[in-house]
Amino acid sequence: MRSAHQGQYYKFTYSGGAIVKVIDPATYRVTGWPEGNTTFYNQAGQPIVYNQATKSWSLKK
Repeated sequence: MRSAHQGQYYKFTYSGGAIVKVIDPATYRVTGWPEGNTTFYNQAGQPIVYNQATKSWSLKK
């Protein structure tokens, strides 16, 4: 089964419902927003956020 997001990612779901995704920002495509209760990290383990205006990922401040 192919992902609707096109890029490969690791997804961790905690018992409380929180979701963590480790993605490659260069290939992961956002298909809908917001992805509720989801935190994103790049391959280096740094938290990242998606900017809908520029359609790009950046490090979380």
